[in-house]
Amino acid sequence: MNEKKKKWELWLSGMILEGFLLYGETVTAVSENWPVLENLLEYWLYFMYLLVLVRVAIQKKGWLEWLVTAGILGLVELTRITTQSNEVLWFAAGLLIAKDVDLSRVLKTDLLTRIVMAAALIVLPLAGLYPFFIRDWGSGRVRYSFGWSHPNEMGLFLLMLCVAWVYLRHKKWCWKDNVAVLLLLVFLDRLANSRTPEICILLLLLLENLYIFLEKRIPDQERRSRLRKLHAWLSVFGVFILTFVLFISYSDEAAVFQQIPGTVRGRFSLAHRFWSEQGFSLLGQVFDYEIYNYLDMLYAYLSLNMGLVVAAGVLFLNALAVWRAGKDRDEILLLILIMFQAYSLLEHEHFKMIYGFYPLLLGYTLWPTVGEVERWFGKKIRQTAGKAGK
Repeated sequence: MNEKKKKWELWLSGMILEGFLLYGETVTAVSENWPVLENLLEYWLYFMYLLVLVRVAIQKKGWLEWLVTAGILGLVELTRITTQSNEVLWFAAGLLIAKDVDLSRVLKTDLLTRIVMAAALIVLPLAGLYPFFIRDWGSGRVRYSFGWSHPNEMGLFLLMLCVAWVYLRHKKWCWKDNVAVLLLLVFLDRLANSRTPEICILLLLLLENLYIFLEKRIPDQERRSRLRKLHAWLSVFGVFILTFVLFISYSDEAAVFQQIPGTVRGRFSLAHRFWSEQGFSLLGQVFDYEIYNYLDMLYAYLSLNMGLVVAAGVLFLNALAVWRAGKDRDEILLLILIMFQAYSLLEHEHFKMIYGFYPLLLGYTLWPTVGEVERWFGKKIRQTAGKAGK
């Protein structure tokens, strides 16, 4: 019976993850080209919410795990009301379905789904059966994204494909994997020209090969583990600190900021303007896309738009993930977390589970820790009761 339940939980987690992905990759094309189908897509989204509730309901939880679940849902609802956005809900769904998940099997499912979906989103537009999205920036810079609604969306999709591939192939990585990833990178660069995902794919590839090199050069596993944990801790807190300093102290006239590329400088300028005019909020505030059309950095976006409570929660989850991965000596998870911190500097789409499995990775490290804390409390209570009985 227990094995049957595990299979159901695995099946539900995979279906929810890929169901959100299907919604995220098709909603723009459907709403722009087949409005009659838009309501059906909304019903599909509601069905995903129902599956999340079923997945949560059938999980075996202790009292502290139920309190954490209730706290997450309560915070999501408060933030959803204040921001009038479902984006925190799409993040929380990944956390909630991650309890007792078989991460390797879920990511294997996601990898296969992405390969099939990528083939469809390239072939169907070429065959004229699906919208073909092309963006011309007026300066000869033409960006093709095939069936993806935006070149950056195509870039993030392929980045997630590479992350799943590296995770599953880490122990067997060889030169053929390097060649395959580099070819995908060239394909993405020549057509979509999506810089942030391209940089992160290259970073992921470099880190994977660096860690393989270090494994050969440093036979002491504990020393390698400490080095990887240091990299991960620096990436988590370094990105948060750097982002906050930049958007709070940004100045268009400062020479140091003049060295930053124009598109990046514009994002920092916009974040600083939002902070100057709107300030911080605890549980978020409504985001006006007509005024602040590109508040795209994850931590500026979370802290200014979604609120300080959500930003602190994400910082805690990232720190917990690094600590847990270091404790378990899960070097591939540490590597992937470093890559996501790099991506978070300029983009925030991976925050939503409709585009990727980043929330699932954070939830994967959350629930074992909550379970351990609950058992620690139970042990202390029993010890106290035993002493009182004597």
